[in-house]
Formats: sequence, C-alpha cells, structure tokens
Amino acid sequence: MKQLLLGAFCLLSLSATAGKKFVVVRTDSAGIVVADSTALESKDSAWTVGGNKLLTGYTIERAETFTGPKIVTFEGCNFAANKHNNFISAKVNSYTEAGITFKVQEYYGMFGGALVTEESEVSKWQDEHPGSASSKKVITTDATQPAAAEGSRKYVVMRYDTYVTKSKKGEGPAFTFDGDESHEMVSVMVNNTADVWQNCKIGYYSKPAFQDGDYYEVVFTGYDAQDQVTGTVTVPMADYRDGKTYLCNEWTKVSLSGLGKVHKVVLTAQGSDTFNSYFSGAFGVCLDNISFK
Repeated sequence: MKQLLLGAFCLLSLSATAGKKFVVVRTDSAGIVVADSTALESKDSAWTVGGNKLLTGYTIERAETFTGPKIVTFEGCNFAANKHNNFISAKVNSYTEAGITFKVQEYYGMFGGALVTEESEVSKWQDEHPGSASSKKVITTDATQPAAAEGSRKYVVMRYDTYVTKSKKGEGPAFTFDGDESHEMVSVMVNNTADVWQNCKIGYYSKPAFQDGDYYEVVFTGYDAQDQVTGTVTVPMADYRDGKTYLCNEWTKVSLSGLGKVHKVVLTAQGSDTFNSYFSGAFGVCLDNISFK
C-alpha cells in the first residue's frame, strides 16, 4: 500500500508537467511506458496511465523529458549559385540531415535518387498543346507560393530511372540512416511531381489519361541493417478504382509507422496497365517532413 501511495503522489506531482515520458513498473517488473502526461488520469481515487489501471505494487521508475520525433525538412540543403536544386552534372551528390543521407545522380539530364529542390510547377493541361511537365518539380496550383510542405521552401524528389538506376546501376529512390543506426519511422508528407500528375490527368500523346480502374501507388519498404525487410507502407497517389477520381495535387501527410524500425527505406511504384505504360522506365514522387523517432 505504501508503494501505491508513493506512486500516486508522484503521478499527482508530475501530471501537470507536459513533455514527459513516464515509465511505470509493478513488482513483477512488467512495465507501462507513456509518452504523454495527459494520459495520466485519476477517478474515484484510482489512477490510470494510458488507460492502464494502477494497482497496489505499482510505482514510477523514472520520468524523462520527451522531445518528440525528429523531422527532416531539407531547408538546410545549400544549392550552387543560381541553381534551384542540388544537381552536380554527371556526378553523385549527397545531402545529410538528422543522420539520414539522400543521394542523387545526374546523367545527361536524366537523374535517379533523391533530388533536393525548391521549385514547383502549375500544369498547363488545359492548353491545346500543354507540352511536357517537369519531372523535377512538385505539382502546384500557385507557383508563387513556397513549393514545399506547410509553407516551407525545399523538399526532395525521389526518382527511379531505368537508365540511371538500373542500366548504370546508379542511385535510386531511397534514403539511409548513417552508420548502422536504425530508427522507428513516424510519418512523411507526399505529393506528385508535375509530370506524373499531368500524365495521369490528360495522358501523353497517344497514351490516354487515367480512366476507371486505373491507379498508381508508391510503396515504401523498410530494411534493417542486415538488409532484411521490416515492413511496407503503400500510398495511393492516383486512384480511379471503384468510382474514385483521386489524383494527389497537394502535400498530404501519411503514416510510416508500418515500416517499423529501419536502417534504410526504398521506394518503388506499382499500378494499373495504364500507369505501367507511362512509367515502366521511370517514376517520381515528392517527399517532405520525413519524421522518425
């Protein structure tokens, strides 16, 4: 009973302290970890932590500051003079933030890997001859506004290119934690590149636009330091199945918790026959605010 009173006293004194992680244990060493002080509740002299009722024998082992997840924003990537991305002609360039490295490879105007950029594009799909939209820019409705998520400037284009990535065995759409580190993924913001959006919306020359039944999905696959798969997350970027006409054209937050604890994340694409006829040789997707614990 003394332990229960001690635990209750500690909970009472800490319940108003935001940003704490409480580790509550009982006599058999089973533990409850709570990362939000608002989960501490008292009703009719009974305490619960995250919905778990505390009984006689429970006590607080420790209370730690909870800083929340780290977020990769790409704002720290510096471009060369008069440039709007981190291309280096005919070379591999890398950018590292929060212990994650992103590599991009340019080869005669083609590229594979992770291109950090700050440009956006409004598709001219309503024009009689709209031309080819950019594979290096995110789709937008207002190119005068900052291109990246939540009003920020910079983001990354993850791109697979058959020639650069496959034939030349160069960089592909992936990012890796430095050393042997692994971390639990939380979320990411996604959007379509201008060329993917325009091709899905209106087609390309003799190839038709997306119709009923067509779809395009990006698949995130996590790997541990031993290159074993930790999990996958599938994100629809265009979905015309079951009567839908969804085509992503704004920054959208998606959960990556299904990847688990990863050392590396690789992106691939899958879709209907229409999508494959367009993008069997290349595909791209824009990412920002990559969050991990």
